[in-house]
Amino acid sequence: MVLLLVLASLTIVSSGPVKAQVPEPKTWYVIENGRGEQTGDSWENAFATVQDAVNAASEGDLIKVGDGTYGEFEVTKSGLTIESENGPEVTRIENPEVSTLAYVHPTNGSITNVAIRGFTLTTPTLSTPNVAIQFDGVS
Repeated sequence: MVLLLVLASLTIVSSGPVKAQVPEPKTWYVIENGRGEQTGDSWENAFATVQDAVNAASEGDLIKVGDGTYGEFEVTKSGLTIESENGPEVTRIENPEVSTLAYVHPTNGSITNVAIRGFTLTTPTLSTPNVAIQFDGVS
């Protein structure tokens, strides 16, 4: 009798497939010098660097970058869109100390669907080769 009760209980518990919850895409915000608590969840609490937003973001997320000049950043995740709020005339990525401004590469495997839009990228005038955006292991 005890054995029958256990089996009935197991049947009820395992009656349907378990579906993974896919989080809704988020928008992260970046403004020159940052604002508020710098959590990146709004313009009022915007991150100070593009890299901070990239680190916080997940696949499918959008990173909005406000007017200003920002340093280099590295993307190691798929499915991110990084775009300026008001276009390349007022949003720059530059750093005279590095030869690559945006480096997109996987930590393992490959990366897909990364978009970088609406920036002026200024590479330094160094004696070594310069690239504004470098893609490695990207399909």
